[in-house]
Amino acid sequence: GNGAVGIDNNAVSGKDKGKRHPTVENNVIISAGVKVLGPIVIGENSKIGANAVVLHDIPKNATAVGIPAKVVRLNGVKVEH
Repeated sequence: GNGAVGIDNNAVSGKDKGKRHPTVENNVIISAGVKVLGPIVIGENSKIGANAVVLHDIPKNATAVGIPAKVVRLNGVKVEH
């Protein structure tokens, strides 16, 4: 994207054919140790917590944490699992 993107000490990878790499939209924070695997989209204004493993798209305005990464906040509201 065109906005600020913070990426600190992480890995991106993929085994898929065609588009193999993640798309990181504007104003995204990706913390240390995060792994983004495959053609994932990280939506704008999202945050990915340290050491998360992202296996699915993350919507905009979300906070995701864990292995595998799960959305815990969406548009500022806590998400129950």
